[in-house]
Amino acid sequence: MAAGHSFFTPVADGRHDPLIGCETLRQIGILLGHAEFGVPFGHQFLIQDLHFAVRPQHLAVGYEPAALSISVTCTQVVRRGENLARMRFEAVFRRNGQVAATGGGSFSCLAPKVYRRLRGAHLPSGDCGPSAPGSPTAPARVGRLSPMDVVLSPTDARNRWLLRADTRHPVLFEHAVDHVPGMVLIEAARQATAVALDRPHYLPVNLACEFARYTELAQPCTIEARPLSAPPREAAEASWRPRCRAASRSSPAPSRPHRTGTDVLRGDLGSTPP
Repeated sequence: MAAGHSFFTPVADGRHDPLIGCETLRQIGILLGHAEFGVPFGHQFLIQDLHFAVRPQHLAVGYEPAALSISVTCTQVVRRGENLARMRFEAVFRRNGQVAATGGGSFSCLAPKVYRRLRGAHLPSGDCGPSAPGSPTAPARVGRLSPMDVVLSPTDARNRWLLRADTRHPVLFEHAVDHVPGMVLIEAARQATAVALDRPHYLPVNLACEFARYTELAQPCTIEARPLSAPPREAAEASWRPRCRAASRSSPAPSRPHRTGTDVLRGDLGSTPP
């Protein structure tokens, strides 16, 4: 885990950014799907839920990249015929033999023709092109240096923003997509929490989210953050609930248990105390 990533930069007094762990989880699911469960290239992986928790004492940035070992357990493997339909997995991240983070999630897989029927006119043709995002919230308020890395656009309401999805971003939009990726929504949750707490460089220690509906690139999406009440023994940890809400509804996911997974996020995001 290198300290020089172009987007997942060190946070909170020189600790590795926990959200790079979320991105690692996403890639673990894809890798296992292809390498161990025979998912053909070209099939779509759709995240249904994702959770991640870190132990801050093991996140310090050193002079050398952090060497991690990751143990993964796959459960609830469901096949449709010979093809993987959906799966859950749990992962343990160790650094120098110590548990540094845990996480996991579930995803489903769709064949190209099924995904085309599901998404229809939303499918991109070649380059998805710039999405003309709104003006960014001040980068310093969300712990960023460049306006390009800001995914929130201010509104007149307290703790409410519009999602700013710039499809030209080389990390958040690494390839053409037909909807806002889940990692963009997770970053929006992190940035919304930073503003709500007035702590731009806070350290997120746990994240749990559910992806319930597609967030369309061409439709506005509102991001909200509100505090959660906590029992006294948990009061030392600030906990906020960022919420991403699409202004209009389209391409709903099928009802459970065959829900395909989509990318409007609902979840809780906890942080270290100030």
